[in-house]
Amino acid sequence: MKKTAELLIAMLMAGTANAAIASEAPAQAQSEDIEPGDIIVTAQRRAQNIQDVPISMTAISAETLRSRSTRDVSEAIAFVPNVAVTAGPNGGDDGGFFIRGVGQLDNSIAVDPGVGVYVDDIYIARLQASSVNVLDLERLEVLRGPQGTLFGRNTIGGAISLVTAQPEFDKVSVAAIGTYGSRDRADFSAAVNVPLSDVLAVRATGFTRNQRGWGTNVYTGASFGNISDVGGRLKLRFEPSDSFSVTLSGDYLMGRGSPSHQILLGYNRNAGIVVPRPPQFGGPFFRAGVSPTGVPLPLDAGNDRSADRSLNFASVPARNDIDNGGISLNITGDLGGITLKSITGWRRYIESTFNDFDSTGYVLYDNSNVLRQQQISQELQFSGRIGNRAEFLVGLFYFGENANNRVDLCTGTDQPRLVNRCLRSRNNISLKVDSFAAFGQASWDITDWLNLFAGVRWTTETKMQQNDSVLDNLDRVVTVLPPIAIPAPGTIRVALPFTQVSNTFNAVTPRFGFNVALADRIKLYGSYAEGFKSWASRAGLAAQSSSPLILKPCKLLKRG
Repeated sequence: MKKTAELLIAMLMAGTANAAIASEAPAQAQSEDIEPGDIIVTAQRRAQNIQDVPISMTAISAETLRSRSTRDVSEAIAFVPNVAVTAGPNGGDDGGFFIRGVGQLDNSIAVDPGVGVYVDDIYIARLQASSVNVLDLERLEVLRGPQGTLFGRNTIGGAISLVTAQPEFDKVSVAAIGTYGSRDRADFSAAVNVPLSDVLAVRATGFTRNQRGWGTNVYTGASFGNISDVGGRLKLRFEPSDSFSVTLSGDYLMGRGSPSHQILLGYNRNAGIVVPRPPQFGGPFFRAGVSPTGVPLPLDAGNDRSADRSLNFASVPARNDIDNGGISLNITGDLGGITLKSITGWRRYIESTFNDFDSTGYVLYDNSNVLRQQQISQELQFSGRIGNRAEFLVGLFYFGENANNRVDLCTGTDQPRLVNRCLRSRNNISLKVDSFAAFGQASWDITDWLNLFAGVRWTTETKMQQNDSVLDNLDRVVTVLPPIAIPAPGTIRVALPFTQVSNTFNAVTPRFGFNVALADRIKLYGSYAEGFKSWASRAGLAAQSSSPLILKPCKLLKRG
């Protein structure tokens, strides 16, 4: 288990410490503290003026996203302070997000992201599916620092929350955007809003993104880095009264692009391994010019380089197929002074892709990856006010996930270029997650200028992981290692027998602080918050704990 903690002291002056690029208050925002012209966010799971939110955050409006020609989350947050994006080897919708240096790049299903991504309050569990399209958004919010109390699991670095545009009851509207550019870029998106009655409206959005990659394969002529996406979202909103509303939403993305363009920058022919040998026979010795599994490296592999960086020598198919979609149901009702909100979500993600990590025409370190993931979540929130000076939000949360990842990795070949015969490592990993949580937060206006807030979340999460791995030498590749270490040509050997491990993690993540109005539109706030992330590894489940304590602007203390 990994926990992060943050202590933050900051000052808000006319909104500049947070976001000055957010949208103004939407018409549907219902709060006596919200006025026209206010910048409205839901960083604390309710609509608030950004001036009143004691969180280091940035909110980006739909207008800003459009003006920057932003296509996905990775592009949208490129301008946000203290946030970095590291693209994965597949490209596509991989989201290696880091906030203040905390995040996750390994896209194995055994490792969870360090930054939580939410679409209309639905958590996106896998790093591979997190850089979603920003089509038809109302706004995007980036919350820096641990958000474990209100947002929950895997928000140790922060959270990215996308709020999509709601269907409107008062008008029919159509909007469309087309883009044409270099490398055969042709993008088109459209949104249609249709009121079906005074209380029922539907909003449909669709898009297509197409662009030829800038990398070309020398041997096959195939393009790498291609984008070929088509998708959309359909939202149905039913609001018979101010106290009750239902929103049903479904979205789907189909991507049929190609992996990122990769090239070989250097090649060491003298690289090798230490071959074991009993001391009486000369002891272990170093064997140069072989792969980690002892397969001799081709002498001319280093020739697969070019001064033209747009050319690659990959020996894998130019394939990166993605199917990503889900359904959500949001129900909000007034129970007589207490607002009940139910958020239900189901999502599925399928990815099939190839990568050539050696970037040569030989199948030395080629990778085939198939991922299938499915998740379901349910959240109940109860919120309200106590008198005129206090408000609260409490809730229950469940998250369940099933994922399977099949990875085949070539570890050396003695065949000519582009001949798909190698010594293979075949790996299967499956993951099942059940996570339950109860949370709550309250805020008190002690005086007209002093507000105190406190919250806590209790989480129990069970993970079951299954692994198995075999070394496949049916392609009869010759290796310098003895059969006791590497399977003989024509045979298969179990490298890791079927293993099943499980563990349950429990965490309590508090949040508390103060908010002081020093003058008109000048506020000082301080807060302490913790985040939680259960820990798994490729070899099994383990428990870890670390609590960095961050005090602005630059001091970092770690305690184990």
